Amino acid sequence: MDCDARIYTGRTPCATTTAFRSIIGTGTASLVEETREKIDVLELLLAQCAAMPDARLLPRQMDKVAVWRIDSTDFTAKHHPAPAMHRE
Repeated sequence: MDCDARIYTGRTPCATTTAFRSIIGTGTASLVEETREKIDVLELLLAQCAAMPDARLLPRQMDKVAVWRIDSTDFTAKHHPAPAMHRE
């Protein structure tokens, strides 16, 4: 998964670079079947990622949603920051 990828153009082609954060991993993916577990995880994601801490989902909404759980066995992360002249 790549996050915050951005291309920085330099004065020459060799001075052009990309800033990014990424994570690569291995593990086992499994489909979440239980309605309550789907609701719990989606409400948590809405609170953390969408600034919607008060969002409440209904069981009937879960019939049209697939939620996958990934149990990671190994992962690695990389971070390549923006060039100094482009940092805020």
